[in-house]
Amino acid sequence: MKKFVTFAQRNTILTLALFASLPAQAGLIIDDFSFHPSYLNTHPMMPILTANQADPNKYASSTTGNILGGERDVSVNMTELLGQYAQSTVNNGWFGPYNMPMMTIRLDWTGEFSYQIQYDGLDGAATRNGGLGLDLNAALAGDTLQIGYFRQNIYNDNADGDADPTGNTTWDISLVDNNGHVSTVSNTIVGNSLGGFNLLNFNFSDFESNNSLFDISHVSVIEIASTIMAMGPGSSWIELTGIGISGDVYTQTNTPNNNNPQNPSNSVPEPSALALFAFALVAMGIRRKK
Repeated sequence: MKKFVTFAQRNTILTLALFASLPAQAGLIIDDFSFHPSYLNTHPMMPILTANQADPNKYASSTTGNILGGERDVSVNMTELLGQYAQSTVNNGWFGPYNMPMMTIRLDWTGEFSYQIQYDGLDGAATRNGGLGLDLNAALAGDTLQIGYFRQNIYNDNADGDADPTGNTTWDISLVDNNGHVSTVSNTIVGNSLGGFNLLNFNFSDFESNNSLFDISHVSVIEIASTIMAMGPGSSWIELTGIGISGDVYTQTNTPNNNNPQNPSNSVPEPSALALFAFALVAMGIRRKK
């Protein structure tokens, strides 16, 4: 007999699973892509973004959910039309077999699109905040920035001509410190995944080694970007379940300005901000019971 859980029970399961999976001394939710009915009067949910050859550049900001800095800036831009028609949509909602909050990127037919998700405080713009933005000591929050994803199904027949086989997507995370120094690390989701609770890891040591002037203890802007090509007919998609920082407190090696560390904002996740890392443990428990 199939059993159903209530919304409150599901949140309790996710809370317990997350705290079991994160180290006790560190952890920070950047974005869990959640929204709740009580938010919608004062914080409308992110509109669906649709870009195509007639309207190739779309942008929206959202303050709904558990978002570091209080605002998520999302942009999608069509960079190349490879057939007669191409369209991409970016949607924030409750999706998937576990009815969990996600950001879904979908591509229809034949084209290439670039995507960017930005966190730089409340500025209502896709461009980087010229001020201090987040002013986050990321080193105190952990040692790894992680992107959670559930499903990826990309068809491109290797038409982009790069070294990636069919189905891969490459994600670039750029961190900008308070002095404007930028460090970018890239990682790839390999192949199509039609279900599962997965994490793409970006180690802080790589951000420091890529730019000796970059200061991980004073992060102003976090940007996540990807350029994806899809070949029709049919649809390609990827479902993101959250973005966060996990692991042990990071020992900083770059000391460009000898700044004193500051405590990160939102360093203790709210019980409702638990969508990123919990689902793997929940799924394992469900499978064991079957």
